[in-house]
Order: sequence, then C-alpha cells, then structure tokens
Amino acid sequence: MDSNETPPLQPRSEHTGPRIEFANKLRGIAAVSVVFYHYAMFWIFGWPPKIWGNLPDVPPVKTFWLPFLYQFPVQLPRPFVPNIDWGAFGVGLFFLLSGFVIANSVRSYRPSQFLLNRALRIYPTYAVGFMVVLTAHAIAGWIYGRGLPYSAAQMVAHTFPGVRQVFNTAYIDPIIWTLEVEIKFYLVAFIAMSIRRNGASLPVTGIGLGIGAATLVLSLVLPSSSGVAARQLLSDAQFVCFILIGSSFFEYWIGASSRRELTHRAGAIFALFALTWIVSEYRGISIQWIGRIWSYAAALAIFALAMKFSEKFESRNRLADFYARISYPLYVVHLATGYLVLSLLHATPLPIFIDIAIAFAASTAAAFMLHLAVEAPTMKLARAFARKKAQSAIPAPEPVEETLRWVRGARGE
Repeated sequence: MDSNETPPLQPRSEHTGPRIEFANKLRGIAAVSVVFYHYAMFWIFGWPPKIWGNLPDVPPVKTFWLPFLYQFPVQLPRPFVPNIDWGAFGVGLFFLLSGFVIANSVRSYRPSQFLLNRALRIYPTYAVGFMVVLTAHAIAGWIYGRGLPYSAAQMVAHTFPGVRQVFNTAYIDPIIWTLEVEIKFYLVAFIAMSIRRNGASLPVTGIGLGIGAATLVLSLVLPSSSGVAARQLLSDAQFVCFILIGSSFFEYWIGASSRRELTHRAGAIFALFALTWIVSEYRGISIQWIGRIWSYAAALAIFALAMKFSEKFESRNRLADFYARISYPLYVVHLATGYLVLSLLHATPLPIFIDIAIAFAASTAAAFMLHLAVEAPTMKLARAFARKKAQSAIPAPEPVEETLRWVRGARGE
C-alpha cells in the first residue's frame, strides 16, 4: 500500500454482529429503571387516581428508602442542581439505544423494508399489550365499581401509537408518548433514506443539528398561549434530536468518525436539546419538568461509558439477558399490571417492598408471555421477510461492511 494512501476504515470493535452486547444489556437496565420509578411514584405521590380514574386514592407514604427508587439524590430543591430521575434516565437510555440501532438498520434495508420492519417491531406488541392495559383497567373498574372511563373511539385510537396524537385523544397509558416520539424518528429516518443518493450515508449529524436548531427557534417564537398539540410537537421534535445522538455513537462504533468528532457532534446536539428545554421552560411552553435534563445527561454519560468498556458486557448473564429480551413488552405492560396489583395489595399488611416485588414479578410474567406470544413471532416474521427481499435482489453486503463502503465512497477512497 502506498504510504500516502488513506488506511481503510475498521470497526472499533469486533462485535458488529446482529446483537451488540453492551447495547442489549443497557436495554434491560432502562426498562427496570422505568418500572421501579413508576412503582415508587405510586406510593410517594399517591399517583394512581391521577392517571387512572377508576383506581382508589392512595395516601402518600414516607419511607427512607422509597424515594431512592424515584430519583437520586433525593429531593434536591433547585432544577439546576444535578438530580437523576430514574424514569427519565431509563427513557433516555431507550432513546439513545434506538438511535444507535436504527443507524445500523437504515444501512441494512431499503426505505419500504425499514418501515415494515419498524411497524412489525412496534405495533403488534403494543396493540396486544394495550389489550392487557385495558383488561387491567376493566378489572379495576369492576373491583372498585367505577367502570371504564374511556370511550370506544379513545381506546381504538390509543391502540396504535401515533394515531392517538393525530386525534388528540386523552392518554390511557402514559408510556405511549415515548413510542410517539419513536415513530416520528422513524419517519425522519425514512424520509432521509428516500432522498439520499445511492451509496451515500445518512447525514446523521446534519439531521440532528437541523432538528435541534429548528426546535430551538420554535421554542423562541411559539406563543406562550399555544395549545397542547403544538407544545407536544415541539417536545417530540426535541426528543428526536436527542435520539440522533445515539446514531452519532453508532458512526463512531463502526469507525466512521473519530472520538473528537463524536464529542463535538454529540455535544452540539445535546446542547441544542438542553437549550430548547431551558427556553421552553422559561417561556412557559414546556410540557416536561426542566430538572429532567440531568437525567438525560446521565443516560448519555452511562451510554458512553458502556460503549467505551463494551468488552465488560460480553460475558453471559442470564438475568440481564432475560430482562433485555423482554424489555419492550415490560415497558408496555408494567404500569397497568403493576398499578392494579399494587392497588389490590395496598389494603394488606404486607410491607411496601414486598408489594413492589410482587407487582414487579406480575409485570415480568405478563411481559414474558407477551414476548413469547407476540413479540418473538413478529420479529421472526420481520427477519424472514427481510431475507426474502434480500434473496430477490442483488445480494447485499453485511450492514457494517456496507456502511464502511459508503463512508469510503464519501471520502473518495
């Protein structure tokens, strides 16, 4: 090789197969963080009737250890003092993982295949999981004599993430907002895939900075009297910007960018994300508490550290692998299943930590059944469909190798 020739790009890790272990294990950590956060809120704030009209009041409970399931450090008074909200931390990890994984997927599929794959990944599991949610609501309504406080139109719209937001119907299951953000991210990826030139990689950083700048401008010009729909759209776009930080990490993972480039890109996108949040809060149009910025920063830090020490995650851990496998079904059903169980156990003399353990076990069992019955078969179907499409076309290289080829082409190598 000539001494002036640019050396070929190489992945930073040999672990570039279909499952990257550090990312897989972070998925389980993210799900469990969100679960215990919500279960702590049940007791700390008497949350059930605030999100479920047919659950009884639960007087707030004060214990030394319970607040640590909700946040850390506990009860700091000012939003600009670091304070980690475990629910937002878990969601932040989920978003970064989504950006990381999708950055690989868009290089593996054509635009139409990508949308089909994502639809099979999200909708069947959520639709059946939402039936579990409605069943829990119905059981609670029957037990407490309060009925089901939702119309048929609301329930149908809520079955498909994205549809609920179009019709601006009330939340039935609060976790759906994150899936609505994910779907907007998929649409952004689909549009970018559709308009890119053959052989060109997606301009992840440009898209992230563009969306980040647009959300910042909107946070400055959006009237403070704007309705919930406009403010929700601003919030969703802000989180799509955050997801793209995960895509920047994938570019570094495969050797398409340097550590310096990653630091600059991720830092710039996160700065726009945080600044939009601060401006929105100052102008009174934010729909999320500003203190959660620290939680998303913590998620970003943990994600970066996990990737740096990715070899530490390669050993098998059955418990971690199990919760990684059922992380999406657990995220979907944990709130409804857990709150029903906690409401029933509230009247018993059992200690709170036993109540939470039983609710967690019940949610785990429900998630595992949902994984076996729906998620695993639909994921298998998606893989089979992708293989069939690949066989009918020109054989494609492996995703990472294809990515490196694109990058080399962009560099003129």
